[in-house]
Amino acid sequence: QMVACQICYNLRELQPILDLAGEHQLVDNYQKTYQKMNDSINKYFWDGSWYIRGTTDNGTAIGSKKNRYQKIDINAQSWAIISGVADEKRGKKAMDSVWKRLNTKYGPAIFLPAFQHPEEKYGIISQFAPGTKENGAIFNHPVSWAIIAEAMLGRGDHAFKFWQETSFTYRGEDPATYRIEPYVYCEFVYGPEHPDFGRGSFSWTTGSASWFWRGCLDNILGLQPVVGGLKIDPSLPKSWKQLEITRQFRGAEYHIRIHNPFSINKGIDRIVVDGLLLTGNVIRPFSGGTHFVEVTLG
Repeated sequence: QMVACQICYNLRELQPILDLAGEHQLVDNYQKTYQKMNDSINKYFWDGSWYIRGTTDNGTAIGSKKNRYQKIDINAQSWAIISGVADEKRGKKAMDSVWKRLNTKYGPAIFLPAFQHPEEKYGIISQFAPGTKENGAIFNHPVSWAIIAEAMLGRGDHAFKFWQETSFTYRGEDPATYRIEPYVYCEFVYGPEHPDFGRGSFSWTTGSASWFWRGCLDNILGLQPVVGGLKIDPSLPKSWKQLEITRQFRGAEYHIRIHNPFSINKGIDRIVVDGLLLTGNVIRPFSGGTHFVEVTLG
């Protein structure tokens, strides 16, 4: 399911680029393929409270409430949202299940319960010790996707909480438990079914940092590069009243100040660029120079 949703994501993201290039027939084909996959995923992979991860060769569900182990998988939920396959209602229900069944004080586990012994039909994942690697650990790469998913749902407090729980900035304040350099992401943190729960492992060997950066910049702060320019769509914690960001984008520099006078997570009242009220929330690219952007949520 995760891979299918990633394909859907690519199909959707490529469409405006192809449309701009005049590949209208290809866009139409991609739209039809996307819709067919969307319908199939929602028909066959929705388990009532979350999306299952997939099936074995004999059709046994993986990541289902019917399983003894790996009852719920975080990647199946986040990618259903990131790809647009999950509508808002299902997306929120799926991520609520993540909070209820997977989250820990050190961040959400990749899945739980962990496999307690190797099982051939589940492949190499079940061969790792419980709470390590992909077997019930807090795997940082999937956490970054969960942050993006929560921000896309407009739940900025949830997104920032996931970031806080897993960030080396915070985890480094407890070096006796974390045991990892306080300036770099590790691949995973031992999960709740391991004796060293909370300890980091395999620092410097993960692609997580770039994904966390995208989640923070594009989704929580909401500064998203799109075909038409720089899209402004923050998803903030309600307690953040004001913030300022400087963003380099396509040869120009943007000084952006975001105001949140009503303590909300998401929603834009107005955007003013260089003193002029913007229609919509996409700033068309400037050829250069420095530009000042005032964003008010409401």
